Amino acid sequence: MQVKLTILGILYLLCFAPSNLMAQTTKESNPKNNLVIEGTVYDQSTRKPLEYASVALANNQLGTVTNVQGKFRLLVPEKYKESFIKISFIGYKTANYKISKITSQKKFWLPEDPRMLAEITFQGLKIATILKKAIATIPDNYYQKPYTTEGFYRSVSIKDNKEYIAIGEGAFEVYQTRPTRKNQVLMNKMRESRHNLFSRYFTPLFGTSTLLDFDIVNRPNKNQLLGKKGLKSHNFQVKAVKPYKDSKVYIITFDQKDSFEGVGYTGELWIDTKTFAFVYLDIALSSRGVKHYKVKMDKTWRLHFRDLGISYKLLSSRIRYYYKKIKDAYYLHQISSQSTQHHEHWGVYNFEKSTKADYLVTAYHFERTQPFSKKEVAKSRKWMQNQPSFFNDIKPDYWNAYNILLPEVSYADVAKQLKVANEVLKEKQLQKE
Repeated sequence: MQVKLTILGILYLLCFAPSNLMAQTTKESNPKNNLVIEGTVYDQSTRKPLEYASVALANNQLGTVTNVQGKFRLLVPEKYKESFIKISFIGYKTANYKISKITSQKKFWLPEDPRMLAEITFQGLKIATILKKAIATIPDNYYQKPYTTEGFYRSVSIKDNKEYIAIGEGAFEVYQTRPTRKNQVLMNKMRESRHNLFSRYFTPLFGTSTLLDFDIVNRPNKNQLLGKKGLKSHNFQVKAVKPYKDSKVYIITFDQKDSFEGVGYTGELWIDTKTFAFVYLDIALSSRGVKHYKVKMDKTWRLHFRDLGISYKLLSSRIRYYYKKIKDAYYLHQISSQSTQHHEHWGVYNFEKSTKADYLVTAYHFERTQPFSKKEVAKSRKWMQNQPSFFNDIKPDYWNAYNILLPEVSYADVAKQLKVANEVLKEKQLQKE
C-alpha cells in the first residue's frame, strides 16, 4: 500500500511517534564523494555569530543554514568543487566563495548592506491592493510542477528553561505535488528521545498551531491570517520598502484589531515589489489572541484529562517561514517555530515548557518529477516496526552523510540523561506496584 503524507505528517512521525527511543536508516548517501565545508558566519563589524544565515550552492538547489552559534557544515558533491557557494543573511551583503579554495576556511564574515540602513519612504499602492495582488498571484509565484526535496527536522523541548525533556531529529525526502494530499515521504534516518513523565500526554506541537497552518504554498485556503476573516480582524501597515537580494520588498506589519475578540496575530510579511511573492512571514499569537486560544481536543480526551487533573495552556507561539527563489519560482525553504506552554498534573507536576522546532529543506531536485515507487515507500515505513535503540547509533558521525542544521548542544548527552530519568521513573512505578 502506498503511503501518502503531507509535510505535517512528516513532522509528527519524525519526533512524536509512540516509541520512546528510536533510530532508523533506510538509505544513505556516500560521504566519501562529498567535499565538507564548515565554519562559523559572523557579522563583520560586531564579530557576533549570525543565526539562520543561508549557506548554499550558487544555484540555490543545495544548502543549509547556521545554528544559534553561527556554525554550519555543508556537504557538496565533488563535481561542484569548481563552483561557488554563497552565504547570505537578511540585512547583509551576500558573500561568494569558490568551493575549491575554502575547504579549510573556518571563519566567514558578512558586512552589513548599507542599503538596508535607511528605510525607503513608501509611496504608491495601497496596502489592500498589495495584499490582494500577493494573494492572487500565489498560484503563479510558487511551484507548479512536481519535484523532490531532501529535508531535515529537529524539535527540542525544555522544562522551566533549564531541563531538556524531549529531542527529536530526522532526515527524509519528500515528493512534492498537487494536491498536497498526494505528497509522499521517504524516511532516511531519524532518532528521538523524551522524558516519559513530562512528555507523556503532550508532544511539542500538540494543541498549538501546526507548522503548516500559515504556509501559503501548501495551505493557501486555510491560512488563518490571510483568509477573509483574518484580513478583516487585523490592521496591516506598510512599514517600509527595502532592498532584498536582487529586488525590493514591502515590509508589512500587522496586529490584531482592538475590536476583534478572538485568536489574532502580530508580526511581519515581506512581499516582493515586482512579483508580489511572499518571501518571509513572521507570525506570532498576539497578547490578546493567546488569551482566546483553546486547545483543540476530542471530547473524550478532554473529559479524561479533567478526571486525571491534567491541564494545558498555551502562553506564546511564533512561527517564521522563509521562501527561496530558484529560477522563476519560489519554494518553501525553512520553518522555525517557538512556543511556550504551561502544563499541570495535580499532585504530579507544574511547569512551563519551551519548544523549538526547525524544518529545513537542504536540497531541491527538479529533475525528479515522478512519485516514489510503492516498494520504496513500503521500505521506508519499516522503521515503524523495527526501531533500533537511539544509543546503538549515537556516534559522532551519525549525520555525516546528510546536510543538517548543526546542534547547539550535545544531544547525545541529553539522550543519556533522559534515559537515566526514565529508568528512575520506571523504578519508582515498580515500587508503587
